[in-house]
Amino acid sequence: RVSASGRSGERITSSPAGINVAVGSSGSAPFATGTSISLSASNGRDVIWSGACSSGGDKTRTCTFTINGNASVGANVQ
Repeated sequence: RVSASGRSGERITSSPAGINVAVGSSGSAPFATGTSISLSASNGRDVIWSGACSSGGDKTRTCTFTINGNASVGANVQ
């Protein structure tokens, strides 16, 4: 599950496709265990990631993690 906050009008999407979440909302998608997911914000925005894909408080454009069960990610779009 991905919860997006921060700059309005932006979105968080995933590769492979499945996650497409607008800032101010949350969403989820089914991925097989062991799948490597890369998340990024629209317009190349920096994001502070938390949860399963934490950036440790740093701003990064993408965050990649491997699914190993239910995962929650927070995305604060800058």
